[in-house]
Amino acid sequence: MRNTRQSSTTHVGGESLTLQQVMEMMQGLQEAMAASKAKQERIQLDLAASQARNEELHRTNEEFCYLGSQATKERGEMKGG
Repeated sequence: MRNTRQSSTTHVGGESLTLQQVMEMMQGLQEAMAASKAKQERIQLDLAASQARNEELHRTNEEFCYLGSQATKERGEMKGG
């Protein structure tokens, strides 16, 4: 009688792996993907915070430039007036 039951080993790159080994590898890959996704989300949050801070600094810089130009203008009026 011929055995029609499938083997619980598989061949990958010339190696024989058990179903358990394949399942462990898949679980490890899933965990690595989850960690990578979490890291990517943290990076996105850091980037958004950095962009917001950059915009705030840009606005502050524009205000200082405006105030500086106003002060220069006032000093010029004082000397000339």
